[in-house]
Order: sequence, then C-alpha cells, then structure tokens
Amino acid sequence: MGWRLLGVIGLVFLAGCSLAGGGAETAAESATLTPAPVPTATPTPADPVPDVAPGLSTTGVADPGALVVAHVAAARETSWVWRERRRVNRSHGSVATNSTTRQLVRFAGPSTYYRWTDVQSRRVGQDLEFREDYQQYADGRVLYETWRSVVEGEVVYRQLETPSVDPSFVGFATAPVRLYLSLESARVTRLDRGERPHYEVVGTRSRLPREGAVTDYRARAVVRADGFVRRLNVTYTVERNRPDRRVDVRYSFSYRRVGTATVERPAWVATAERRAE
Repeated sequence: MGWRLLGVIGLVFLAGCSLAGGGAETAAESATLTPAPVPTATPTPADPVPDVAPGLSTTGVADPGALVVAHVAAARETSWVWRERRRVNRSHGSVATNSTTRQLVRFAGPSTYYRWTDVQSRRVGQDLEFREDYQQYADGRVLYETWRSVVEGEVVYRQLETPSVDPSFVGFATAPVRLYLSLESARVTRLDRGERPHYEVVGTRSRLPREGAVTDYRARAVVRADGFVRRLNVTYTVERNRPDRRVDVRYSFSYRRVGTATVERPAWVATAERRAE
C-alpha cells in the first residue's frame, strides 16, 4: 500500500467525509457571477427575517436542514456534473505531509450516470475495504463497475442488470452543506445570473464537529433561489494546542453543466462486458 493511499486512509478516519473529482473547467462552466443588492422586505413579528431561498435568509443560513432538503429536491430533477475535492496539509515541526481526495459524478437521470473516485471505502463486517480508481457507469440497462483491489493488487470488473440510481448521488453534497454552512456569522449577497436569482453566502465559525476548535474559518457558497447549492468552498485550520502542529484543510465542490450534462460510455466497459461472457 503506497504513501498516497495511507494518507487517504488517514483522512477517512480524520474527516469522516465522503471521498471525493477533478478536471478542467470550460469557459461556460466558470461563468462570472455579478453581485447585486439582496432583495429586502419589511419584517413582521411572524417573519422577522425575510427568506431569499429555502433555509436561507438575508442574514445567513437560518435552517441548514431546510437548505439540504431543497438542494436534494432540485438536484434530483435535472442533469449535472459534480466535482468534489478535499486537501489536507499537516505539519509537525519541520515535517509536512499532504493528502488529497477527489470525486466526480456525471448525472443524466435515475439510471444513466457515471462516478469516479480515487479511493472508495466500504465496510465489510468490522473492516474497511479500500478500492483504488473506483468507477461506476450505468447506461440505462446495465450497471458496470471497475476498481483496483488494494489487497489483491489487480483490476476488478463487475456488471449488474437493471441498474437504479445510487440514492446517495443526489445527496452527495448534503453532508458538506449541513456541516460547513452551519455558520456562526454570515453575510448574503444577491448575484445576477440568467433568469434565476442566485445568492452568495460568506461566513465563519469557531468549531467543527470531530475537529474541535478551528481558526481562519471561511466558507463561501453560491445558492440558487430554489435552494440548489451550486458551489461551496471552505478553508480552515485545526488547532492542536501545540505551536509545532498544524492541520490546514481546503474543501470544495461545484455543480457544472446543470441541465445540459450527458454521460459518455467509458472505454473500460468493453473489457467488463468481455469478462462477463
């Protein structure tokens, strides 16, 4: 098992987060968002802070749970490409190490999708099994999988008939949204983008579950008016109560090609079909 996998395994236990994809962005995918005034309304005793999106108010994230529910509902109804990346830099005196996990999902419908992650973990009994370069592809009729077995050191192929979408696909972003956007203080700015309003949320906090006290925390999210969280970027430092120890974390995800994404057949599927004969 190489140093890269060891770093990833350590990260699984440290963060407890989903493993996560990379790739270049096109000009259309990285369109610029222009700030605009947040719409205001006259508060009433029954509604002291006007809502601008489900779970979101003019002063921050009022209800992370409501935002998560709205996000899942919106993600289920369209196609998209989702990329996730988490990088952890650790320093202990003069020794520094880093690890990065990435994930990519192309979602075209309930039975047409593609997923890649550099390392997938799954629980088998009391143990964790790790698969490198894990990929899934569903063409509407058959689900194909491939990965490199860490234990056997060989590439494995598998196919299943009549695939249905992994229910976690539309919810991959929900754990990060709930975790990172439970903010202590935040500001909200409206962004002009096409016909649907979007809102930028920028905020901070001083503690995270499992991590404890954190410093230099900054979260930035772009949320569509229906609650669809288009992107999230988070940076922070974990305090270890020792000046010679430092853990810096950078996490991000983004949805691209919303409503226009397609799923291409990977080249390795031909091998999976031959192996199944």
